[in-house]
Amino acid sequence: FVTDAAGTVLFANARLIELFDLDGHVDDLVGGLADELLDRLGQRLGYPGPVAAAAADEPPHRTVPVSKRDGGEIDVEAIEIRSDDEGFGRLWLFHDATARRDEARRQQALLELEQRARQAAELHAEQLEAYDRLRNEFVAHVSHELRTPLTAINGWAETIMNGEVRDAEDVKKGMGIIVSEARRLTNMVEE
Repeated sequence: FVTDAAGTVLFANARLIELFDLDGHVDDLVGGLADELLDRLGQRLGYPGPVAAAAADEPPHRTVPVSKRDGGEIDVEAIEIRSDDEGFGRLWLFHDATARRDEARRQQALLELEQRARQAAELHAEQLEAYDRLRNEFVAHVSHELRTPLTAINGWAETIMNGEVRDAEDVKKGMGIIVSEARRLTNMVEE
């Protein structure tokens, strides 16, 4: 709607009636006072303060977000109309900002979800790297632990099999090492 310098409503459109679910016809608003209309709009919302706040003299262009009872949101915009540095009145714009703000909230929620997913993926990657390091260390340790007894078993078995050891005491010693190292391997596997 548009008001003159005295605050009289000069023009209003049907969208204002729809947006605030007002009773009556748009022509009923013309000729009334802006303050009364703002109070009426605020009462439709359940609290007149935020709509009336847009009526403040300063600054010449002001936007105030207002929540509706149904959860919707309206941006109330008051623009001073001037002619030769004299105030002529105000242009009042009411934008249904519900869809835009819902979309902004949805985008923010998606952004936060993406950030949490990215953090979870980074944490997962770090954990995989740690598990990989542990696996490599484990394999290296097990490989070393297996290599030592296997080397002793193979060495003594080949030596005895090739007949390089003829003394019965040396053969018995070698067989003892083979059995001892085989038990050691068995114990490692069973742990």
